[in-house]
Amino acid sequence: VDLARDAGYDAERVAELREAVALEAYYQSYQDKRELIADLLFSDGGNLAAHVSEQFREKLETEVETADANVVTEAVDGVEFALLDTDGYTHRYDFPPTPLLLDDLHRRRADGEPFATVGVGTDELYVRTTADVSVRDVAERARELAPNADIATAGVREGKIEFLSGERDAVEDAVVAAVAESF
Repeated sequence: VDLARDAGYDAERVAELREAVALEAYYQSYQDKRELIADLLFSDGGNLAAHVSEQFREKLETEVETADANVVTEAVDGVEFALLDTDGYTHRYDFPPTPLLLDDLHRRRADGEPFATVGVGTDELYVRTTADVSVRDVAERARELAPNADIATAGVREGKIEFLSGERDAVEDAVVAAVAESF
């Protein structure tokens, strides 16, 4: 932020650029958008980034509203959980990607108390917490609680755990229990 400010960018402009690049980077995974990224960063007088940033916000807000309306909450061992069926209430192949959606949903719902957001798909699960919880430790403990699910840590940075699709319910219960124990 300091470097951006020193280069003449205010906080709003930095946010617009971050959002615009995030949206275009997502679509770049499907089509080459290098020229657009270069325009956003180096040739744009502000209008293009502002326009793309607005698209980012609109798409994210629409998805968050849908997801938020379909979150199931439960409390386990003093930890409040927000559980979302990501297969049923997200657009898997459209923006925003599930990890970004869960990040935003988690930030909106977390209020300083012990809180976790868990997004459960067919054979993958994402965890967000207000505590410093190790996804590897959660997966290890969940493997003990659901030994037939072939649970594996798939992405520590994104809080992703994979499992056998036929064991989805057992994995959800095991991960919730393991996360609650980790607080």
